[in-house]
Amino acid sequence: MGGSFSDYASVSPSHSFIHTESFRTVKELADYLLMLDANDHLYNAYFAWKEEGRVDTNTFTSCRLCMVAHEADNLPASWYVDASEWWSTNQCRTSLDVELV
Repeated sequence: MGGSFSDYASVSPSHSFIHTESFRTVKELADYLLMLDANDHLYNAYFAWKEEGRVDTNTFTSCRLCMVAHEADNLPASWYVDASEWWSTNQCRTSLDVELV
């Protein structure tokens, strides 16, 4: 369900999320969540990362996307059946490596 564990781990503070891939069955996940609900110490451990500083998630993605779209007006249009596959196979291009005509 959702992104892979490694996707979340690459952008999230350590021990800050619970991922379905960490459990073999839905029952195992449910049992873990019930255990967290009953144990304040274990539950609060998921928020310990807040003591280490702040997480800046503002990467101005919209601004960069707009900039690239305007710079690439002369490029041929393209579309992708699976944007996730395109993105994860390092096919994303920056404005610096797009040759303008």
